[in-house]
Amino acid sequence: EPILNRDTQTVAAVHSGESVYVLSHVPAGTIRVSGFDPNEKPRTGTGDILLTKCDRQTGLIAWRYVFDSPEHGEETPTILTVAENGNLLIGGYTDAGKSPTGRVWGANDANHLLVLTVSPGGDLLWTARWRSEVVGVADPPSGLVAGKSGAVYAFSRLFIESGRHTDAVLVKFVPGRVAWVSRFAGEGTVVLCEPGGIVVDAAENITVCGAMATPNMLPVDDRLLLAQYSPEGKKRWLRRFFFGDKGQTGLHLLVRDPVDGSFFAAGASGVVRFDVSGATVWQTEAGETFARNAAAIVRPERLALSKSGDLLLLYRPPLGTPFSRDTSRVMRFEKTTGAMIPSAEKE
Repeated sequence: EPILNRDTQTVAAVHSGESVYVLSHVPAGTIRVSGFDPNEKPRTGTGDILLTKCDRQTGLIAWRYVFDSPEHGEETPTILTVAENGNLLIGGYTDAGKSPTGRVWGANDANHLLVLTVSPGGDLLWTARWRSEVVGVADPPSGLVAGKSGAVYAFSRLFIESGRHTDAVLVKFVPGRVAWVSRFAGEGTVVLCEPGGIVVDAAENITVCGAMATPNMLPVDDRLLLAQYSPEGKKRWLRRFFFGDKGQTGLHLLVRDPVDGSFFAAGASGVVRFDVSGATVWQTEAGETFARNAAAIVRPERLALSKSGDLLLLYRPPLGTPFSRDTSRVMRFEKTTGAMIPSAEKE
C-alpha cells in the first residue's frame, strides 16, 4: 500500500446502499505517495484524512480520497455521516500548531473546527473551518448533519481559559464558509456545557441535546439540555431536564421520529422522549446494568429507531459489573410507553 505507516487509524465506518465508507486518519510523519501514484517520490505528510469506498458485499475498494492541507497544520477526522442526498460529511479539527511553517501559534489559533463534504464519487465538494474569535480552543464536532438546502450543521464545544470553562457551540456551514455561530454558556456555578447529539428537520430547525455541570461535577437541577434553533441560528426553545437524584452525565445521543417529529435522547442515566415542543413524554432509567456512579459508566454508543418502530440503544456496560468485559449490548424500548423489552438484550 502507498501508505507506509502502520499507525493509520480507522475513525468511523458507515454504509449507504451497497457501499461502505471508511474514514481514517494518517498521522503526521507518515511517508506516503500523494494520490497513490507509484511513480511519485514519497514524502512525509503533515497528517492526512483518508476516505475509502468499498463494496458492501465483497469489500472491494472502489476509490480512495486523501485530504491534506499542510499550510494549515495537521488535520484529524473524528466523525463521518451520510447526508440524504448521498454526500459524505466529515468533521474533525485542524491543529494549526503543527503547521510545517514553524510559526508559533497562539492558543486562539490552536484548533480549527473542520468540515468537509465529499461526493459519492469521491470528489471534494467544499471544505470550511471555524475558530473562535475569543480566547478558546474549538473541539471536534460531537454531531454533524446536513439540511436539504445543503447547509451543514456542526455541534461542538469551545474550551475557555485552559479548559476551566466550556461553551456548547452550534455552527452553520454553507459551501466554503461559516454562515453563523451560536454559543450557549452556563449560568452561575454551571460553567461546563457539554454538546451531545444533533438532528435537523425538513424546515431545517436544528435540535441539539447536551449537558451542563459544575466544575466539581456535582449534580445540578438543569444539567440535561434539549434546545431547538431556527435555520437563522435563533434559539426557539430550551428545555432543562433532570434524572432524579442520579449523579450522571447528560444526554449524548439524539434521534427524531420522522412520523410525529418527537425526539428520543439517551444518556448514562437512561432514555427520554420529548414531544415536538421539547416537553417530556416519558423517561426511563436504563435498568440495573447502568451504574449510579458517573465515573463508572461508559456512554451509550448509538440510538436508533428500528423498522418496527421500537427504540434501540447500543451501549457498553459500566465497569465493575458482571457485564463489564469488552463488549457492547443492545436494549430495546417500546417507543410509546418507554417500556424496556428485556428479551431483546443481546451482546
